[in-house]
This record gives sequence, C-alpha cells and structure tokens, in this order.
Amino acid sequence: MKILPQIKIREEQFGLLLFDKEREKFFITDEVGKNVLAAIESTTSIDEAAEQLSLQYEATSEVIKQDVICFVEEMIQAGIMR
Repeated sequence: MKILPQIKIREEQFGLLLFDKEREKFFITDEVGKNVLAAIESTTSIDEAAEQLSLQYEATSEVIKQDVICFVEEMIQAGIMR
C-alpha cells in the first residue's frame, strides 16, 4: 500500500494534513495516524508495520495489526492510498 502520487503531505502540530490535488480535498490525521502512515510507508507489509508500531505503543502487534488494517481501509476508501 502506498499513498497516491497526487496526495501532498504536510506535517502539523496535530499530525498530518493530506491534500488531494486532483479532487481538491484535504484529510487530517492525528499523531497516531501520522505514525501509522510512517510505519506503512517504511515497511513492506501490514505485519511489519504492526510490529514496528508495537515498539512505540503498549499493545501487541496482533492488536495493532487490526487497527492498521482498519486505518488502511479508511485511507483507501478516502482515496489517499491504493
């Protein structure tokens, strides 16, 4: 899963601002969403991303994996990722 090329990302105090240049829409994530996107972009699988995030948060990688899957599904539905 990768962020679509038309999405521009700007880091803010609250997390990330993602702007879709083609549809002229923006999306906001909090700090956790920022960390999830970073983990997804820096790994090759959801399992790896969950393992990486489990080192930051007090939860098992299995619990985090379910959250990452939900996050990715939301980002795909919003047109941010494919």
